[in-house]
Amino acid sequence: FEMAAWDADIYLTASQKAIGLPPGLGLMVASQRALARREHLRVAPPLSLDWHAILPIMQAYEEGRPSYFATPATTLVAALDVSLGELLDGEGGIEGVFERQRRCAAAMRRAWEVLGLTHLAGNMEELAFTLSALRYPAGTGPALPGEVAKEGVIVAGGLHPACRDSYFRVGHMGDVLNRPEDLMRTVEAVATALKSLGHVCDPEAARTAAGQVLQGHVRKDAGTCSRDE
Repeated sequence: FEMAAWDADIYLTASQKAIGLPPGLGLMVASQRALARREHLRVAPPLSLDWHAILPIMQAYEEGRPSYFATPATTLVAALDVSLGELLDGEGGIEGVFERQRRCAAAMRRAWEVLGLTHLAGNMEELAFTLSALRYPAGTGPALPGEVAKEGVIVAGGLHPACRDSYFRVGHMGDVLNRPEDLMRTVEAVATALKSLGHVCDPEAARTAAGQVLQGHVRKDAGTCSRDE
């Protein structure tokens, strides 16, 4: 997310997303323009979104002075420091992370194609690299995530209120980029669940197709995805 280049005012994410931590942290960056906008509000925003409530605390921390707002999730803050270091200092730096994410997405898309699944987004250019939102095949429906769970893998139902019962979501971001065996396990679990609900598909073919996309990008000694040099 190129905040400065795109002239964005607010960037918001959560720790369990592409940074790869357990859930529990909300991470937000605000531009100077967004901070200044608070001065013109007649009604204060909710406490958790009020710059005036949190900025004095942050400034005190930066200056090494004791201050208090609330007890932070200290273990997650420490883990955040480690994870960001791994992302920035790992093989290929942040560009290497982006390349592994693109390769991971391509592998998963190939697997879904072999399984006869279609994406919720009609335009392939609109697909996220970090998530697959897939339509339920005929005859399956919202029972599918429960069947996948029986295989030891968790996928999620839809969220959009207009079509939440028509699709499911498979995340492929964060540390899973370094564990291609987990990607393959997810493909197998989805395929097995589809078969149990009467959808005709070939789990092994889907796994092979995804593996072929990853081939040459998987270090057998460490079991991680790496970019080609």
